Amino acid sequence: MLTKANRPNAQCPNCDALERTRLLLYYLTNETEIFKKRIKVLHFGPEPSLYKIISKADIEYVDGDYNSAYANHVIDIMDIQFPIDYFDLIICSHVVGYVTDEDKALEELHRVLSPNGKLILMTFLNPDSTETIDHDWVNTPELRTIHYGEYECLRLHGTNYKTVLEAKGFKVNQRDYRSEMGQELIEKNSLGLGFREDIFECTKP
Repeated sequence: MLTKANRPNAQCPNCDALERTRLLLYYLTNETEIFKKRIKVLHFGPEPSLYKIISKADIEYVDGDYNSAYANHVIDIMDIQFPIDYFDLIICSHVVGYVTDEDKALEELHRVLSPNGKLILMTFLNPDSTETIDHDWVNTPELRTIHYGEYECLRLHGTNYKTVLEAKGFKVNQRDYRSEMGQELIEKNSLGLGFREDIFECTKP
């Protein structure tokens, strides 16, 4: 797995944003109504650089994390204390690979998403595996780093992840949004190497 140390220009020296975060901001600006319309937005594991921008938008914005040090609202993604069909847009970037019960988390995301709302989900993908790698013996920070790419990761999703999300009731469009930006913009803004930037657009029919 590539780390920040061997990914050229991975982290912005000014705001600490990683490649996927910069790409996600482009996506949110161009492909959603987050800066155009007063909608209800839930943002799990809010990236500080994104939070500073999104929190200024004229929306109902709920930033959530299980740890109060990382968000204004303490929210368990496996037990989201909001009504059914509540949020128009949910942002969940590189979160589901870290939760103990991913199935429950996805069910909760589906429950609180409004009909025709959109869940924007990003996660680590292993291009060499068609299925999620989730071994009981990968149970130390060292082993998780070796096999999953980060010491806190509990699994590494495979190329079948679109079907995993569809099985939870979502209609899913998997987009390599990075490739849609054009090579000049990719290089200028260092939008990644294509290993971890796929965006899953999930709607609830």
